[in-house]
This record gives sequence, structure tokens and C-alpha cells, in this order.
Amino acid sequence: MSTKEQICAQLGGREAAYLDSLAEPELVQLAAVIENAKKHEQVMLHDAINHALNVAPRLLRGSMRRILFPND
Repeated sequence: MSTKEQICAQLGGREAAYLDSLAEPELVQLAAVIENAKKHEQVMLHDAINHALNVAPRLLRGSMRRILFPND
């Protein structure tokens, strides 16, 4: 998969014509920035959900975490 195809896949499969104006090193850098942003977004979402679980009664939190995060 080319770097341009990788970026398009990271952006939800939309073809981005403006990527044609970027050189390969810039595309590689952009792909890395997008990947890091997605990882950061996942961490922030996970933390926000954990924070929101503090509203639930303590006895239910473990079950709710297993439902929300089955892979953890």
C-alpha cells in the first residue's frame, strides 16, 4: 500500500486530491501525524469513559468496564 493510499484509508477511505501536491517525505510525516492523533484520541476516549464510570455504583463498574472494553 502506498503512503497516499494509507493516508486515504486513515481518513475514512476518502480520496484526497490535495495529497498529490505533497512530496513522499511529507506524506510519510502526515501519515505518522494522523496515526499519532488517532492513538491519542483513543487514549483520551478511554480515559473519558473511565472517568464517566465513576458516576456508576462501585459494584457495577467492573461489569460495565468488561462490557465497554471487552479486549482489555
